Amino acid sequence: MEKVGSEDNRFYLSRKLIGVVAAFIAAASMLVVLTNFSINMIAASTDYLTLLSKWGQLHYQANSAIESYGHSGDISEYRKFRALQKKQNTYEQAVDELFTEEPDVQVIFNAFPPDIVYPNEISSLIFAFKQFKSFDKIKEIQAAWQEVSRIEEEQLQLAEKISQEWEKKKTDQSRIDQYLISYNELSSNWDIHNQQLMRRVGLASTIIKRTGLWISVLLGILLVLIGVVFTVRARKSIGRWEQTLNEKEVLLSEIHHRVKNNMAVVSGLLELENMQGGDPEQALQDSQDRIQSMAMIHEELYQSDSFSRVNLSHYLKKLTSYIVDVHIQDDVDISLKTYFEEVTLNINQAVPLGLIVNEMLANAVKYGCNPSCDGDITVSLSERDELVTLSIKDNGPGLPEEVSYERADSSGMVIVKTLVQQLEGEVTLQDKEGVYFELKFQKSDAAGAGNANL
Repeated sequence: MEKVGSEDNRFYLSRKLIGVVAAFIAAASMLVVLTNFSINMIAASTDYLTLLSKWGQLHYQANSAIESYGHSGDISEYRKFRALQKKQNTYEQAVDELFTEEPDVQVIFNAFPPDIVYPNEISSLIFAFKQFKSFDKIKEIQAAWQEVSRIEEEQLQLAEKISQEWEKKKTDQSRIDQYLISYNELSSNWDIHNQQLMRRVGLASTIIKRTGLWISVLLGILLVLIGVVFTVRARKSIGRWEQTLNEKEVLLSEIHHRVKNNMAVVSGLLELENMQGGDPEQALQDSQDRIQSMAMIHEELYQSDSFSRVNLSHYLKKLTSYIVDVHIQDDVDISLKTYFEEVTLNINQAVPLGLIVNEMLANAVKYGCNPSCDGDITVSLSERDELVTLSIKDNGPGLPEEVSYERADSSGMVIVKTLVQQLEGEVTLQDKEGVYFELKFQKSDAAGAGNANL
């Protein structure tokens, strides 16, 4: 059974969910910010139109007053014109400020009645002009405004000439009439350019409104999509966590079986040593080696990505080094050569194989070398078409007479013979010019918690 439900997996699933939640929050925040921005831009364009509209209304009232003054010479009409012109200047200064690099907020604020326009709308208006100053539409608005302002200035000059003419002792009415004709011509020209200005402002306002609307719609769609993704991911993650929990329960049951079987194997090994008799110290050492070979397998399992398959190459390198270090005599020089292909086995076959290697390699170290010669031991493992081959060879004098694989008259050989039968393997044992042991067996992926049966 593959390892599932690890901390990394849980962290990975949690991180994916957190990522989706973070994206949802970010998109929602962007929607709020951009929606607020769009609302402010719409308010800004509306305020700008209001500013121009009020300025235009004052302009028409001033035109009416100056025309009446030109025909009648009534000084009250001229005073009315000057008062209207003063109000116009307030709006005109506000519009001019919007096109500067650092607009004076107070100048702009003074142009709006406080009960109609709020300070935050003034800030939005200033922000809009600063941010979009380089846009072509804003440049067109600025050009149209400058043209209207130029015409307005020429009209003011004519109004001053009309006033000066009336202040003379002898008024020339024909000259005043000529001034009024020029003034009205400028008014007609002003109307044309003012209409162009209002159209451009209206177009820019429409673009801003539509852009804000589309941004809000797209972000809304994005939020819905993220919400759907979040829901799907959450359901998948919950499903995976439930699956992980179920697999952990199965895994826990598997571990209980393995512990039980391993304890049974250890008990069987100790019982076998007890039946054979012999040196208690040696029996204890042999039992310790066998248990260590099993422990190394489980260490290999828990450090890998699988709870059921063992990488034999890595495992046997550690096991063979351990056996040689434990059994080598101080005055004997042993050269251990290993040739291990990348072979993986189910734990049900790996444990018996490890015990076999422990017994045969321990025999090679104990009986295959002596102080009068240098010992050469070769251990190899290979696999061809699901057929696993293990071989152990030494160059020593051979096994002593009391140790025989066929008779199985020692605890070690009893264990080897029993485990070979469990693996359904075939053994070749040659005892000439050293001992050559070869085991061949077919790989099996049979599931279960059993390890070795003794």
